[in-house]
Amino acid sequence: MTEYFTGIPVNHTQTEFERSLAEAKRKRDLFLENNRSIIARLDSEDLVFAPYGNGIIVPIIKLSYYKK
Repeated sequence: MTEYFTGIPVNHTQTEFERSLAEAKRKRDLFLENNRSIIARLDSEDLVFAPYGNGIIVPIIKLSYYKK
C-alpha cells in the first residue's frame, strides 16, 4: 500500500519550506499513529518536491507499507 502526505504549497524560502515539510511530516505521523494496527511493516519512504508553478513547490512524502 502507498500513502501520500503533502505540505502546503510554498515558495523557496527556507522558513516557509521548513513549515511546509513539518506539515507533511505531521500528517504522516498522524497516519502511522492511527493505523498502527493495520501496518505490518514499512517498506519505503521518499521525499519528493513537486513544482506547483511560479516558483512554488509542494513537498510530498510517499510512504509505502505492507498491511497485516
